[in-house]
Amino acid sequence: MKKFLSLAFVAALALNVYAEQVAEFPIYDNPLSLGLRLADGESMTLPEITVNGVTLYTTTNTEVYNDDNDYELAMNNGDNVVFSCDYPITKIEVAGAGRASTSCLSTTDGNYEVVANDYEATWTSAGGTYYTVTFTASQYTEFDGFTVYYDDTATSVKDVNASKTITGVTYVNMAGQTSKTPFQGVNVVVTTMADGTTSVAKVIK
Repeated sequence: MKKFLSLAFVAALALNVYAEQVAEFPIYDNPLSLGLRLADGESMTLPEITVNGVTLYTTTNTEVYNDDNDYELAMNNGDNVVFSCDYPITKIEVAGAGRASTSCLSTTDGNYEVVANDYEATWTSAGGTYYTVTFTASQYTEFDGFTVYYDDTATSVKDVNASKTITGVTYVNMAGQTSKTPFQGVNVVVTTMADGTTSVAKVIK
């Protein structure tokens, strides 16, 4: 006997709705929210900071400093900042402090371009899948903060190397009927794995 699902559920499966998550690193606007506490005139190497699933860190000597209670992230030639996430990073917005142009940043990951003006920039994934993005500076510059966007509906990097065993496949037609065999026409295929996760695909028979 065929079971019925709501049309809204079928539509959601067919569209595979995109769920964008955001992680903000407001170094200038709210350094205390990032655990950055410096006396006036003090500086420190950028610590590892995790916000909403995204980790920001440096593998060089990139510093955060406090100048009269104005916090900035300072990068010399060759310094970097690294963004890491368990899910694919889709976009990073960079806020410059005005000391130098954000065009001094470079990355081999995805598509980097300066937008709006010399003190704002946006990196996009250009259709690729990137769990780590590194910005490297070619001259001294300062930054106010970063906003990172990622897609948590996509496969986690933790799942990429995990073994997946299929335990069941269900076909759903556009009327909401389910079956163990494909329907004629459009099918939403729901595959269930041994670990309880599911994947969804749309096929036409």
